[in-house]
Amino acid sequence: MAKFRDAIDFSDVWLSALDGSSVGLWDRDVAADEIRYSRSWDMIVGIDSQGSVCRIQDSYDRVHPDDLGRVKAAIQDHFDQKMTFYEAEHRLRCQNGSYKWVLSRGKVIKRDSAGNPLRMVGTTIDVTASHELNEQLKAQERIAQNDAERLAALARDLAERSDELAVAHRIARVGSWRWDLKGRCLWFSPEVWKLMGREPADRLVSYPEMRSIIHPDDYERAMGGFYLAVRERQQISQEYRIIYPDGSIHSMLTYAEAVVASDGSVIRLHGTTQDISSYRMIEAALAESEDHYRHMVNLHPQIPWLADPLGNITEVGPLWFKLTGMTPDETFPQGWVSAVHEADRPRVLETWLRSISTGEAVDIEYRVRLHDGRYGWFRARAAARLDSQAQIVRWYGTLEDVTDRRAAEESRRASEMLALRVLRTTGDGVIVCDKSGTIKFTNNIAEKLVGASVNFIGSSAISFFKDGHTYRIRQAIEAVSKGASSEQFEIFWPPFDAWYEINVYAGDDDVAIFIRDISEKIINRRKISYAASHDLLTGTLNRSSFRAYPVDSDTH
Repeated sequence: MAKFRDAIDFSDVWLSALDGSSVGLWDRDVAADEIRYSRSWDMIVGIDSQGSVCRIQDSYDRVHPDDLGRVKAAIQDHFDQKMTFYEAEHRLRCQNGSYKWVLSRGKVIKRDSAGNPLRMVGTTIDVTASHELNEQLKAQERIAQNDAERLAALARDLAERSDELAVAHRIARVGSWRWDLKGRCLWFSPEVWKLMGREPADRLVSYPEMRSIIHPDDYERAMGGFYLAVRERQQISQEYRIIYPDGSIHSMLTYAEAVVASDGSVIRLHGTTQDISSYRMIEAALAESEDHYRHMVNLHPQIPWLADPLGNITEVGPLWFKLTGMTPDETFPQGWVSAVHEADRPRVLETWLRSISTGEAVDIEYRVRLHDGRYGWFRARAAARLDSQAQIVRWYGTLEDVTDRRAAEESRRASEMLALRVLRTTGDGVIVCDKSGTIKFTNNIAEKLVGASVNFIGSSAISFFKDGHTYRIRQAIEAVSKGASSEQFEIFWPPFDAWYEINVYAGDDDVAIFIRDISEKIINRRKISYAASHDLLTGTLNRSSFRAYPVDSDTH
C-alpha cells in the first residue's frame, strides 16, 4: 500500500477519546484512491487495530450490496458539487459478517484548479441502535399517529437512557434535535444546548428563542433550508452561524430529515447539529496563508519552483509563464527544458541530474528563451528537503533574472580588455600597484625603461625603487598612497644615461606610475640653450650669458 499522503493526524488524544464510542473518522485521498480510518472506525466493524488504510474499492466491498449504488451516487453528487456535503445512511459489513447501520457524512476539503476533488474527510457514526429505535418509533407512530406528545416524550426518555449515544455526541460535539411541526416547538439534546452556548435544559425551545440564537444574517436562509426539507420530504444539510450569550459567533453544521406520517404529511423534522467553528477557523487561516503566499510569490522578482525527488517540476511561480509564454502543460514536469538555450542544455541537465542523484545544492546560470524569442540569462538555485532517513522529499528552488548583471559584466570585461590593450601598446611604461605598494601590472615598455631582468609583478614597488636615483619615485608613491591626487617630475636614470618624465596618479584602489623617455627632449632643450648663449662661429659666450639667471636649469 502506497504511503498515505497529507492524512489527517488522528492523534492519540482523538483515538483515546473515540475509543468505545460509535463515531469513527476517515480521510480519503481521492487522487490516490485510498482511504484512512481511525481506530474508533475500525472498532465499529470489529477490527482491533490502531487505524487502517485501504483502497477505496475495499471500503466499497464492505457496503451492503443493496445500499452501494445509493452511497456511490451520494458521493458523486457531492464530487460534482450538486450537494454541499455527502451524507448517506447505509449498512456496513462487520468483520464477523454481520451488518451494522451507520450514518456516513463527509465533505471535500481540497480540489484542484479544475474543481476535481483531491481530498475528502468525514465521520461514520454507528446508528444501529438509533436505526432500530427509529423503526420502533415508526411502528409506534403507525399505531398512534395522533399521540405526538407521547412519542416525543418516549424519544426523549430513550435518548436520555442512551448513554452510548450521549457519550458519542459529547466527544464528537454533535447534538440531536427534533422539531414538532404541529406543536410548533423544538427539543434540543443536552449537547445541542452546550453547542448553542447555553446550559442544558429539559424544556422545549420556542420559535422566538430560536430566532434569537441564529445569526440574523443567516436566519432566513436557515429557515428556508428547513422548509425545503419539509416541502420536498428530503434530507438537507446546511451551515449557519449562531450567537452565544457572550456575543461570540460560532458556525454550525446541521443535518435534517423529514418524518412523514402515513397520510403523507410531514409531522416533524429530526436531525443533528455540529459545531464546525474550529474547521472554519482553520480554513480561514489556510486561506489567509495561501493568499499571503500567493501575493508574496506574485510580487517577488525571483521565480520560486518545486520539484519531486525525481526532478519533475510540480509547481512554478506565475512569473515563469509571463516571461516565457509557456503554459503549465508545456512546463510540467520536464517541458521547461525546451526553453533552455540549446548550447546550455547539456550542461544544465548534467548539473540537475547530478544533484538529483547526490542531493547536493544547485547553483547554475543559463539562458532561457523568452516569449518574444529573445534569450535572457537566469540563475537557478535549489536545495533538497530530506526526511529522517536522509531521503529527498522535495526540491525547493528559485530562478533569478540576471540578464542585466551579465550584460554589465560583459561590458566591464570589454572595457577592461580595451584598457589592457591600450596599456600594453602605449609608448609609455606603465606600472600599477595597490595601496600597499605591491606591483600588480606592468607592460613591456616599463620593464625595458627601468631595466627589470625578470617580471616583477608581485614585488614591492618601494623595494624595487630602492636606489638613490629612484628616491623621488618612492616619495611620490608614498604621497599618493596617503591621499595626494598625483605627482609629476623629471629624473635622470644613470643606468641608461637617460631622462624620464614620471607621472604618478592615485586611483580608488591602486597607484599608477607612467614613465616616458624624454632624453631626446632634454638634449634638444640643451642645444637650444647653448645656441642662445654662445657665438656659433667662435663658441664664445655672448651677452645673453650675463643675465641674472641661466637659461638651462636642467644641467647638473
